[in-house]
Amino acid sequence: MPPVLPIARSPVWRFSPYFAVEGDYMNFGTPGDSFSATGSDGNYRMHLAGIAPFAVGTLPLGPLEVFAKAGWLFYDTNLRVNFNEPGTQVLQSTHSRSDFIWGGGLGVTFFSHLNVNAEYDQIRVDNARHSNALWLDAGWRF
Repeated sequence: MPPVLPIARSPVWRFSPYFAVEGDYMNFGTPGDSFSATGSDGNYRMHLAGIAPFAVGTLPLGPLEVFAKAGWLFYDTNLRVNFNEPGTQVLQSTHSRSDFIWGGGLGVTFFSHLNVNAEYDQIRVDNARHSNALWLDAGWRF
């Protein structure tokens, strides 16, 4: 199965050059695949999405800044398994969970307002321990 890229929206509120809060919406899509096992075969599809509030600490070094962030990811998972045999029941499971999430990166501000940063997030979702993300974003600061 190919890797799934999360989609996120992140409004950031900077209270000072050193502290901000951020709110992300993360949608990991609906990956799925078919399977074949002894006596059964079929397909599955899973959807995972949630929100993640963060506290962000920044160390400004002129136009360059180093930042670290930590927060919680509150997410829902929906799993649906279909078997190909006629009359076989469909399995469906829905769970709500939360996990610690953290990250950090480097940013550069151009023209006093355009901020471009590279960020790595460690996303430790239950049963998907290696769901990490590397971001490259740009934002306008007022």
